[in-house]
Amino acid sequence: MLRIKLLKSLIGEKPGTRDNVKALGLGKVNSSVVHNDGPVVRGQLHRVRHLVSIEEVEGLAPVKKQVVHARKPLPVKRVDGKKGGAVKAIVVKAAKVKAEPKAAKPAAKPAAKKPVAKKEDK
Repeated sequence: MLRIKLLKSLIGEKPGTRDNVKALGLGKVNSSVVHNDGPVVRGQLHRVRHLVSIEEVEGLAPVKKQVVHARKPLPVKRVDGKKGGAVKAIVVKAAKVKAEPKAAKPAAKPAAKKPVAKKEDK
């Protein structure tokens, strides 16, 4: 197991170096992570060795971050049909909610043509 700590700022570094630091899970200066020792991690560390400190640690398990994606809340419909708070609410699944078909608009009449004045010869 390797404990990696970011010691220097990424200001002025190449984009590839920044991507490597971000892929290692480091964000701000003095942030640290624990990774399993392997050739992939060693290769990433070799590229950013001037920015980080590396320490071998025994017995620590890496902690995986759980990514939570923000999503829209499901539509809520009151059982009694009234508007307002969702005290007596049931959740309507998004897949079942369909928009009502739009009412057909009456056909528009074509615009009346303006009479064209004929030019007279002199």
